[in-house]
Amino acid sequence: MKQYNPQALIPLVEKMIKDGQLHRTLYTYMPVDLLDERVRPVFEECKLWFSSPAYFNDPFDCKIYPKVPSDEELAKYLALNAENATPQDYNMILEGIKKCGDLTKRAIDDIMNKSGVKCFTPNNANILMWSHYTNSHKGICLEFNTLADPEFFVYPINVVYSESYPELEFTDKRFTTEVLRTKSKVWEYEDEVRIYKRESGYHTFNPNSLKSVTFGCNTPDDKQSQIIEMIRRNKDLDHVQFYKCVPHPNQFKLIIQSI
Repeated sequence: MKQYNPQALIPLVEKMIKDGQLHRTLYTYMPVDLLDERVRPVFEECKLWFSSPAYFNDPFDCKIYPKVPSDEELAKYLALNAENATPQDYNMILEGIKKCGDLTKRAIDDIMNKSGVKCFTPNNANILMWSHYTNSHKGICLEFNTLADPEFFVYPINVVYSESYPELEFTDKRFTTEVLRTKSKVWEYEDEVRIYKRESGYHTFNPNSLKSVTFGCNTPDDKQSQIIEMIRRNKDLDHVQFYKCVPHPNQFKLIIQSI
């Protein structure tokens, strides 16, 4: 795998931020139920878990496949581009294209099974995100400065929300990115940015990139105390700030207060 010089990536990340391709600040929501399995590595080893898209909670997510032309579409194409083709040629080409379509589908599934994706968003006060991804506001939200760890955050995939699948031919080289990029419009509230890795599992981030930890309005006091203590024991994270969500007294919104 190609190795990048983090310093050399800083101008690229700065340009991406300036062009609106990447947010300077990104957040990721986490439950804290599995404190030892998933939370402790974040604060003791500065590692984040990248899930395989094959296990995402949306059955449509990353299940988009390139279109294989129908017999009729292929016949029209051949009539225009292969006037001298015989019926035998038609059949051979048709079978070849169908096999390529099957191979492409299997290749996409294989990539999705092996790949790792971590989901981020520019919003740390989204009520639905807190509800869905922190076990009913009982978890945490991590704040990252993307410029402090360009190697970790390059290259981002900004999710596009759509009512229908993108139309991709099986010969289209964009299909892997489009599979990762495209989600149903019902998820639009997430405003999701995906960071892609070739393999699922834990990936190390620069501790300087972690800026703060926000606790949900229902995070148990004992879990909150354990996490704060865990972070304070790691000298590389002594700069991390702590915040707490509080329900607004008369509006459907969250107030984030410093601890």
